[in-house]
Amino acid sequence: MKVIIGYSLTNWLHSFTMYFIFFQVFAKIISADHEVFLQVWRPHPYHVRTYTLIDETYFHPTELRFQEVPLERHTYIQIQKKDILGLYFPKKNPIAWSQVPCSSLEQQYLYVENPPDIQVGQTITFSEPKDPNQGCRHYSFTAILGEYRNIHSHDEFTNENG
Repeated sequence: MKVIIGYSLTNWLHSFTMYFIFFQVFAKIISADHEVFLQVWRPHPYHVRTYTLIDETYFHPTELRFQEVPLERHTYIQIQKKDILGLYFPKKNPIAWSQVPCSSLEQQYLYVENPPDIQVGQTITFSEPKDPNQGCRHYSFTAILGEYRNIHSHDEFTNENG
């Protein structure tokens, strides 16, 4: 079990309210043990590497391929500047990833190994990689963000890739 966080939404958000509306992912392995929760974490204002889980959505891949996963309108996740995307693998990771060089230490992922039963609203302190030269992880994953506009469907969003 592992929770990995590491992509700040600061550079992608503007002054208006944005929502996480669907995601794209490449599943490299499928089984009953390969599942993932996409999570949105908000940094604690006073504690380093400490974040509160704002919301999450579950995904269990059933095919070995690139997949688009739309969220139901009532499950769109509202996001703010400085929020962080996270991936939680309760058992095993189904998402392809590769190690790449980091341009700065701030880009390294943070993690929690064998986390407690995580609930929305819970605050957790994350760890840095043991080896600072370990690099960054590039996951085959894209979050699609949209601006709220009296939503009835995905088509009524102004899409922003993040």
